[in-house]
Amino acid sequence: SSFASFTQKPKEEAETKNRAESYINTMEQRMAEVGDKVSEEVTNQLKAVDRYREIISDDKKQQKNIKVLQNYFSEVVISKMAEEEKTFLITSLLVKEYLEEEMSKDVVLDFSAATMPAMKALERVLFKVFDKAYVTFLDCKYKNNHTTFNFSLVPESFIEFKDRNKKEQVGIKKALNLLELGTILFATSCKPQYINNKPVRLPNPYFLEFCEQNCTLKNAVKSFKSANDFVNYFNENLEKIKDLRNLSAHKGRVLKEDSDKAFDYLIEQYKFINLMYVIFERIL
Repeated sequence: SSFASFTQKPKEEAETKNRAESYINTMEQRMAEVGDKVSEEVTNQLKAVDRYREIISDDKKQQKNIKVLQNYFSEVVISKMAEEEKTFLITSLLVKEYLEEEMSKDVVLDFSAATMPAMKALERVLFKVFDKAYVTFLDCKYKNNHTTFNFSLVPESFIEFKDRNKKEQVGIKKALNLLELGTILFATSCKPQYINNKPVRLPNPYFLEFCEQNCTLKNAVKSFKSANDFVNYFNENLEKIKDLRNLSAHKGRVLKEDSDKAFDYLIEQYKFINLMYVIFERIL
């Protein structure tokens, strides 16, 4: 029995050792799993912190950009702007500022990059007026009395045709593609007539009636005695803006003086973009 006792003891110690090692391995494995989970949680929290930092940084950049607009537009007008329009205007203003700084270094520069985004902003604003409201107005006029409706006063891009030959008009389109300033002028004015050897665009009768019904003529930017006064002002200035846009888009280098003219019409002196938001406030 003493021999048996002698041989049993090492076995018990061996089993105890195995159980201890097994226990240690199990605990180490569990601790590793917990550690992984903790590590994963910490990593996720750090990523969240980074995301919030980016949001705060973007918000600060956005606030800085909005301040650029606040130098030229009221809070009410800015609140009406789509993000795309804000982006175009901020881009124009910041690029113009940058190019003017670079000019001080006697560098020859093309100011097209400063002018074009602001032109695109105006096109987007006017597109909303014509796509949302004016085509609806024309459609109602056509349906009320299609026999007397004058399609010659409407741009072809507004008209619904019976087939591809475009010989028979059957109505007004429910939605438009993006409009260029030249097409808009065709919609708002008649063919130029020469008065005292100067081309004069008379108001398009349909657009004039539309403005009588939908425009806020008395406002803080520029007030008008009548819709006719506004349409004449609109056509006269849009004609000049169109020429400046074509200079930026199709011709040679745009000088700083040309860019300054464009900014005077669009944003600074004449505040044409600002005026559109105010005049068409019931639509935009």
